[in-house]
Amino acid sequence: MGAKDKQQFIFRKEGIKNVHSGTLGSLVAQIKIQYPKKLNREQKEMLEKVQESFGIKNRPEDESFGGVFEKIKGWFN
Repeated sequence: MGAKDKQQFIFRKEGIKNVHSGTLGSLVAQIKIQYPKKLNREQKEMLEKVQESFGIKNRPEDESFGGVFEKIKGWFN
C-alpha cells in the first residue's frame, strides 16, 4: 500500500462546475514526494525508530549483497 511519486488520483464530480453545462468536473490530485538531502542526528534516530516499528531493516541492500556474494563463493569452493 502506498503512492508513488507523480501518481495521480482522479476524483469524479469533485472538481469545478462547468460554466456552460453546470456539471461538476473531475478533481485531479498528483503526489509529489520530496526526500530530504541531509538529516541531523535526531532526525536519523527518529527515522530508524519508524523503520523498526514497521519491521524495516536499516540496510537491506548490504545483507542481500552479502548473501549473493556468499552463494557465488560457494560455487568455486
